[in-house]
Parts: sequence; C-alpha cells; structure tokens
Amino acid sequence: MAKVMVFIKALIFLMTLTLIGIYGLECFVLEHNEAETPFVFKRLNRWERGCLLGLLAATAADLLHRGFDMTGSMSQAILAIHPLLFVTHVGHVWIGRGVLVIALLLIEGSTRARIRWLRLALGMTLCMTIALTGHAADHGDLTLHVFMDSVHVIAAGLWVGGLFSLAIALRGKSESMSPDTLAKIIPRFSTLAGSALLAVVVGGASNVWIFLPNIAALWSTTYGRILSLKVLAVLLLIAFGAVNRYVVLPQLKNRQAEAGTLFAKWIRREVWVALMVLGLTAILCETIPARHAHHAHESSVFGNASSG
Repeated sequence: MAKVMVFIKALIFLMTLTLIGIYGLECFVLEHNEAETPFVFKRLNRWERGCLLGLLAATAADLLHRGFDMTGSMSQAILAIHPLLFVTHVGHVWIGRGVLVIALLLIEGSTRARIRWLRLALGMTLCMTIALTGHAADHGDLTLHVFMDSVHVIAAGLWVGGLFSLAIALRGKSESMSPDTLAKIIPRFSTLAGSALLAVVVGGASNVWIFLPNIAALWSTTYGRILSLKVLAVLLLIAFGAVNRYVVLPQLKNRQAEAGTLFAKWIRREVWVALMVLGLTAILCETIPARHAHHAHESSVFGNASSG
C-alpha cells in the first residue's frame, strides 16, 4: 500500500505543479497579441481542466487510502470519510483544496488579465496545501518551515511545472508558435525559471537543515539517500537548463535554422528528469525524515539504558 500512496502523492505533485506552471506561462511568458496565441491557450486550457479534475480525483484517492489505513477495509474507509474531512487537520486542508479547485474550474478558460492573475494567486494557494499536508506541518501550520516549504513548492511549480506547460505548448511546434514568437517567449521563461530556481534552492536548503540531523545522514539514513538522489537529479535538471539557456537560446535569438526543434528536444529531456525529481519527492513524503528517525533512535537508546 505504500507504493500506492507514493503514486497518489506523485500525481498530486504533478497536477499541482503543472497548474502553477500553466498560470505562470499565462502571466509572465506567453504573448497575448500574437496570431497563434488562441491555439496555444486553447491547448493549455484543456490541460488545465484535466489537471484540476485529476487533482480532485487524486485527493479523493488519498482520502480513501488514509481511511483504509485507519480501518482496514474499504467499506469502513468510506464511512470514515466524514470524520476524516471534518475532524482532522489534513481533512480541513483537503476541503480547502477542493474549494480552490472548484473556484479554478469556474474561472478556467478566461483570457482577461485580471482573471489570469487571480488564477495564479489561487494556484499559489493550492501549492500551500501540499506544504500543509507534508512533513513541514509536523510542528504546526503557522511556522517558518511551512512558509519556506510553500515557497519551495510554488517556485518548483513556476520552474518545473513551467517546463511541463512549455512542453505542452511546444507540442506540434510548427503549427502553434512561429520562430519570432519563440524568440520572444523563451528568454522570458528562462528568466522566470532562473528566478524560481533560486527560490527552490533556498527552500530546499531549509528543508535539508530541518530534516537532517547532520551531513552524515545523507548516506547513513534511508531519507538521506533518497534526498541525495533527488539532489543529483535536480543538478542534472539544472545542467540541461543551462544548455538551453546558454547554447540554444542564443541560436533562437539569431533565428538559426532548427533552433526551435533543438530547444523542444532539450525541454523534453528536462521534463523526463523533472518527472524523476517528482517521483523521488513523493517517496520522501512517505519516508520518515532523518531527524525524526535520529530522535526516535536516541529515545530508544536512552529508554534501554534507563531500564538497564
């Protein structure tokens, strides 16, 4: 059942980050007065709707899975839905997530500037529900750690989710975006991704400081080893992004032939690595943090010594 929970978490991350990526593209990157814009926005709108409905389904699956863990049977898990939603902290966050998703479904598809910014704000709030149901909320909701983890998730959405959304927009590139439009929007996305990367690093460093008791935990604990793999995957993702920024982007600006195709190819490579990062993040969410395991071990040793 742990594998099922990891899969559900990965879906929640994927849907949420893709949504914030779409909203980021709409607000900061895409041209709104180009001939191909309606086609691109229509495509992104379909994916937005799918992600919102998928997020509702994944959250419902998360709810049922937790109910099953508590009761041991699916019939009892269904009966446990009401107390889970209205009594537990996680349930309250789920209700908030559901309200946000319904609100976004009601305003999806609008091209008005104010609505685009409203979607981005609601999407950022949606990202906070991940921090509020993860390890960051172990010591309360209104903490610096929850704030930093929220910043981490939002920035990951603008960067990694932006990669997913850009890959969607570039699919069938020849019919959706002209070389001139690509030369305008790619530098904007590169700037957005670079700024988001800085916030991701700061938020990630905060998580490492809080969840690891010492540097040796990176290789001596299960949580640390998975985190090390995630860091390596993120470094690979940064390296791929650097190729696009410093090698392919100048070619796009100079309107060199096949530069758009080369950019799309590197974006697809970044997407595959980003999916690996999301999978490792989902595993981390279902793994006891190294600091918690360290404290539990110390308590056990102290208890054995006292009883001896």
